[in-house]
Amino acid sequence: MGVYPETDRTMLERIISGDDIAWQDFYDTYAGVVAAICRASRVPASAVDDVVQEAMRRFSDRSSHFIYMPERAKFRTYFNRIVYGAIADFFRNEAKGIISGGEIPDVPDDSLAAAELEIWRRAVLDDALGKLAQRVSGKNYLAFTMSVLENHSIAETAEFLDVSTAQVHLARSRCAAHLREIIAGCNEADPELQLAYPGK
Repeated sequence: MGVYPETDRTMLERIISGDDIAWQDFYDTYAGVVAAICRASRVPASAVDDVVQEAMRRFSDRSSHFIYMPERAKFRTYFNRIVYGAIADFFRNEAKGIISGGEIPDVPDDSLAAAELEIWRRAVLDDALGKLAQRVSGKNYLAFTMSVLENHSIAETAEFLDVSTAQVHLARSRCAAHLREIIAGCNEADPELQLAYPGK
């Protein structure tokens, strides 16, 4: 079972073996997470892309000898260390005048930790919804997202999809059961996450 967005043993093994497609999948999945952590750490907007690239480069350099042992440490913990290392080096370089910009931000550790956890929660929920979309039909998924996530009424959703309101209720129920199962798996893998069902 993946602990974070598709960060399962198979993906990491493919990256370690030099699989370019797996690396691109990893980059596409995590670049947004790294960028969000950068913004929470008050990296200037003009420098976020550079820090993302540096964090990804560092992970790539270490991936050849990375061993995935989820029973000993969460992948999130390992990856965050790389990200925060890249962010810290950015601010060190900025302070030395190597990179132009403002002062090093004074961000309380607990505030940053809370922001970081919320970033991961959003990423994992997005991934959970992606897994849900793979388990159900496109029409059922759309019925669920429209009526649960986008707050359209049952009647509006039924009219848009050209189905009965009973079918929308059934789609919502089936999708909710699948999503709760996926979320439970995420929370079991990382109890600190405490991922909640959308809208709750």
